[in-house]
Amino acid sequence: MHAVLVVMSSYNGEKYITTQIDSVLAQEDVKVRLLVRDDGSTDNTIKILEEYKKAGKLEYYSGKNLKPAKSFMNLLHNADNCEYYAFCDQDDFWLPRKLIEAVQILEKQEKNKPALYYSNVILVDSKLNKIEQKKDYGVSNHFNNAVISNSC
Repeated sequence: MHAVLVVMSSYNGEKYITTQIDSVLAQEDVKVRLLVRDDGSTDNTIKILEEYKKAGKLEYYSGKNLKPAKSFMNLLHNADNCEYYAFCDQDDFWLPRKLIEAVQILEKQEKNKPALYYSNVILVDSKLNKIEQKKDYGVSNHFNNAVISNSC
């Protein structure tokens, strides 16, 4: 079974973070570890993270507010080595096969080159009712393009 380290930056996410954490932990056919960096929350986010940590379901640490991009870079700097890494927003919901489908596609890529996978987006309301599915943005799927553009 492939191992995936999911990194999440949280900030005042108490409204949706439980739903996202549960969807990450429910991923099928991969071994998931979840590392969260809290970016200075002032709501109940830390309390929620602490409950999951006590249950052995994730690891987290807190720091000053770095904003999302720097917070994710900090997460990567502090992450253990893993076969695959996945970035996760606190207010998302992942379908159960999201990670295994990504791994299966990445497994087909050249092993001596970096690879990046990103999936389509389904916009939902606060009750997870589908609003719209985003279409292909028509951007090149080249690694360099994906890293510097806002396509993923």
